[in-house]
Amino acid sequence: MSPGELPRRAPTLGGIIVGIWALPAAVLTLYPFDVEVATRAFGPMGASDLFANVLLFLPLGVGLWLGGRRALQCALIGLAVSGFIELAQLIVPGRVATPRDLVMNTFGAYVGAVATGIVFRLRGATRTGPLVAFSAVFAIAVTAFTGAVLAPRLPKQALFAQWTPDFPHLDRYRGTVTAARLGDEALPYAAIANPDRVRRLLVNAARLHVKAKAGPPPARIAPLFSIYDAEYAEVVFVGVQGTDVLLRRRTLSAELRMAQPTLRVRGALAGVSPGDPIEITAWFPDNGTACLVVNGDQRCGLGITAGLGWAVLRYPQRLGPILEPFARPVWMGLLLLPLGFWSRRSRATVLAWIAAALGIAIAVRLTPLLPPTALEIVGAICGALVGGWLSRFARAHAERAA
Repeated sequence: MSPGELPRRAPTLGGIIVGIWALPAAVLTLYPFDVEVATRAFGPMGASDLFANVLLFLPLGVGLWLGGRRALQCALIGLAVSGFIELAQLIVPGRVATPRDLVMNTFGAYVGAVATGIVFRLRGATRTGPLVAFSAVFAIAVTAFTGAVLAPRLPKQALFAQWTPDFPHLDRYRGTVTAARLGDEALPYAAIANPDRVRRLLVNAARLHVKAKAGPPPARIAPLFSIYDAEYAEVVFVGVQGTDVLLRRRTLSAELRMAQPTLRVRGALAGVSPGDPIEITAWFPDNGTACLVVNGDQRCGLGITAGLGWAVLRYPQRLGPILEPFARPVWMGLLLLPLGFWSRRSRATVLAWIAAALGIAIAVRLTPLLPPTALEIVGAICGALVGGWLSRFARAHAERAA
């Protein structure tokens, strides 16, 4: 099947895909920001960056292939687009241009084109049972992986408690911490005298108490209290951005050089003026949830859902304010899109959907993940419907090319 055999509406569909891809790609690569997590904080996120760069340019390869380009042409166009982006990043604040990004973006466009060609050929096959089964396994595996890498992980090193520290990659909070303790262990601004005991307290869900006097609301994320290890790796983080309070603890994803999600309670400091007292208590009653009390207002059940799986590839702040609210349902839609694409009216399809639902539920149960939200479920359904529509188009394409 050559690109010349594409039906007339394929170039239009390809153009739509490229057009839809362009805005998110521009925001993700060119939106200026101050890096929220620098190498000092978590170490280089090599694995996250590699996956994210490939995934980012996959839709470009898909759209170009549908538009009639061959795989090699898609790669060359991806190279040109990525080259323009990398040059632009030289003058965009907070962005860093690297040859590695150029290579991985080009590879992503090529993989997108090749994969689309393979999928369109396979969709004309009479037996798709193995493919729908693989799609179910894929959705389960991604969910399970997300939960597994979000398991808490404490470094076995010296620990340091920090009050409103001044980090170059974060804002400086202009308030003042007056006291901090974990359980009954006082945590002054100094090296922690008994790090093993502090680790045990963290494992046993001891409560972290921080008392402070409020400063002006910071525009960017600012640390109020944190615990770091001897290699400048973050262990526990309590921060402020505007009137929001943020909470984070070190997970396995950080050790794998991936990102990790941040729990955020919006408006927790609303009505608090500079100089007013702040009292924050945080604890993790189990692997999956956290509780945060701010000036007597308690929020429990805070946690990460499967829809936040993208956050192990990119910190939420790096998406920019335009894309961040839509990322969760879109991620769930992408997980279920392949299953919708390969589904047919058959017993294999019914079994695959049952297996996917049960598998995802079990993965959520056995890992720190929380059940998906209503919006994430809607996103998953929409993704499956889009997959079904693409399947019908691909099948018509295969029949025309036969």
